[in-house]
Amino acid sequence: MKKNFFRLLSIVIIFILILCVLNIGVTTKQGINYRVSEIKLPIYLKILDFVDRHYNYKNLVKNILGDTKDEPAKVIKIFNWVTANLNKNPKELPIIDDHPLNILIRGYGVADQFEDIFTILCTYAGMDSFFKSFNNHSGGAYYISFVKIQGKWCPLSAFEGVYLTKNGAIVSVNDILLDKSILFPFALKLANFESDTFVKEIGNIDFEADWPLRTKGQSPIGRILYSIKNMLSFD
Repeated sequence: MKKNFFRLLSIVIIFILILCVLNIGVTTKQGINYRVSEIKLPIYLKILDFVDRHYNYKNLVKNILGDTKDEPAKVIKIFNWVTANLNKNPKELPIIDDHPLNILIRGYGVADQFEDIFTILCTYAGMDSFFKSFNNHSGGAYYISFVKIQGKWCPLSAFEGVYLTKNGAIVSVNDILLDKSILFPFALKLANFESDTFVKEIGNIDFEADWPLRTKGQSPIGRILYSIKNMLSFD
């Protein structure tokens, strides 16, 4: 009897401790017109929101791709879906920056948010991807997404709805380094784009570096692996 009492007491204590931990207060950040504020919430809600976003991304990518297995076809399907379903931020509406999934829910975003969503969905489709800001010689900025397609890194602009092709295939970084004239569609459509500075910069990018936080870090396993790697890093 006494043994059962202590067992029950232990269960109750553990349950109370779990409740206390789950109700620890944490914060999340939201930017409105580039002014960032912190929103308080219990940790259990932050965890639930994180898991909810993960499964929403998985389900969305599944619906976009269907039975598509070919990597170039996957990229084009995701690219077309993003450009068809996201609108450029109307001038009369505030620029809101919080979780990427909320960009999809609102249905509009600015340049980096388009590339953010595009690269996250590509990552959920099983392809390495990230986006990066570039500047021309006058300091004008623009964003380009990079997706690893069949072993080659390829640049695309989801915001302007343009990517480069050669002989029916999506142009890779290596193709550009060999012939910068194929950048003409970017120069035509991307504000602030400048071929010479772009070529110089992509020639110095370590494309095999780790780019997981904003893309792979959206999934629970990806976030855990990223955190473990950071804890074990001696850099």
